[in-house]
Amino acid sequence: MFTFVEDEAAIRTSMIVCLISQGFALIAEILKMRTLKNEYFMEFYHYIELIQIGIFSFYFWLRFFFSFSMLPEDYVHHVNGKDGKPQDELNILKMEYDGVTYAKMTYFAVLNVFLYASVGLKLMSFMRLQPKLGQLELLIGQCIYDCIPFAVFYMAWTYLFARFNEILGVNSEKDQFIDLDKVFRYYF
Repeated sequence: MFTFVEDEAAIRTSMIVCLISQGFALIAEILKMRTLKNEYFMEFYHYIELIQIGIFSFYFWLRFFFSFSMLPEDYVHHVNGKDGKPQDELNILKMEYDGVTYAKMTYFAVLNVFLYASVGLKLMSFMRLQPKLGQLELLIGQCIYDCIPFAVFYMAWTYLFARFNEILGVNSEKDQFIDLDKVFRYYF
């Protein structure tokens, strides 16, 4: 998760606290697996919990060894533009000093999106305890489940058109996405 401090010790401490809570979640999942055996894999939310533990473990491994602040506003300074209006510019020197690249910021942002989505789905599983909220949870879960093929199809077509733009030599702003691969520049 993005942290709102620049102190490396505070970032690492918060990451370790999150890792401990994920460890308890992993122990709970292992106990469920032992109890339910094959029935464990019949429920959708068990997969979500396992995926969340896996994604967080990968995120923890990446973030623990890179404990600089990842907030975009930490690397932006405000200047007056040519027309006199305030404008934001990236502080490239600070980014280089901290070792922050666009690619790292993008990877962390994407992992955060997956973590937040899995947390939302996990919270929805707790809504099943009350009957009316349980019906709402089933409706939302079915909508999400039905949107998955569309999302995959959409991302595949967007990637295909990004490849076409790369092959045709369409210009992309290199200043905006310095460290990203060409295809990802077109994709974004």
